Amino acid sequence: MAATAKFGKPFVAPMSTDHDGFWKVDDTGAYQMVPANGTRECALAMSGGKVRLSSAHPNVVVLADAVTGQPAANNLMTFDSQPFTAFAFKLQAKSVGRTMILAEDARGRHLARLIVSVKAEQTKTYNPLILQDIRRRSKRKFEDITRIMREVEKLYLNQANVRLKTKRLPNVIFLKQDIGDPIDFTKKAVHDDINKALDEIKANSLDFNVVSSWNLVDGHQDVVGIDPAFGKTCFAEDYPDGTPLLNEVDTFAHELGHAFGCVHDGRPSNVLMSGDGSDGLQMTKDDIDMINKTGLTMP
Repeated sequence: MAATAKFGKPFVAPMSTDHDGFWKVDDTGAYQMVPANGTRECALAMSGGKVRLSSAHPNVVVLADAVTGQPAANNLMTFDSQPFTAFAFKLQAKSVGRTMILAEDARGRHLARLIVSVKAEQTKTYNPLILQDIRRRSKRKFEDITRIMREVEKLYLNQANVRLKTKRLPNVIFLKQDIGDPIDFTKKAVHDDINKALDEIKANSLDFNVVSSWNLVDGHQDVVGIDPAFGKTCFAEDYPDGTPLLNEVDTFAHELGHAFGCVHDGRPSNVLMSGDGSDGLQMTKDDIDMINKTGLTMP
């Protein structure tokens, strides 16, 4: 029986906040973000005899025992099982960079690879804002925005090692005119009015603006959130009362992903940057590397 191997994790539901920067690339390949000076636990599912793991660049990441944290001797770990079995191990970051963990059989035949990106912590600042014009105001309260963004902060730190921080309490963007309901961002006047209001409260001094609004459209298309070419300002419309918190977290985190430069193209369903309306909080490899551009090159 020939040895088989693949890297994986215990199942994490799409709308769970427990995602930690792991992404399955294909049947024999996977990706794991590891924070600088930190660790991540992974698993090797294998069968058919001995499988050896090694780090291509131990100056970036070393293999370690999942229980004790003891680094592997000579940067090698060997697992041996005929029936299908999953073995846990740890990745310990040594320096910012990119490397691969290789799984090979006893003859040195390549079985699977795990791309590892050790990322330096990046800090980005944001304004939590509530939109109001002369006729209406977003229904969310300041405490609602704070509760949602706390969860968004966890997602970005756990999956991309980006620390989102706000230096201000939630504020109101007040527009001295009626911008309509729904808000149509294809209209230049809407852009101009909102940009003027942002300048008046000096919102553009931070990296991003996260705005709670009422109903949104992009031309003739209904949307629940939008990053409408303001460069760093994203909007999330009010949800009905009783909407689960994580559904709102999904929308705010998704639109913030656009502000970082992430796109829908090529994304499957039920991930954070899906473009098909499905729900999910997991970032893909491409999203993680777009949000945090450290750890992209091998030594």
